[in-house]
Amino acid sequence: MGHIFIHERWRSKYKLENMIIKINFFCEVR
Repeated sequence: MGHIFIHERWRSKYKLENMIIKINFFCEVR
């Protein structure tokens, strides 16, 4: 149960970092 919780937190962190990378890429392109 704890492992699943850690995995969910890792997934949300990964999504957040992915979003930041996409925003940075967007800003550099414009």
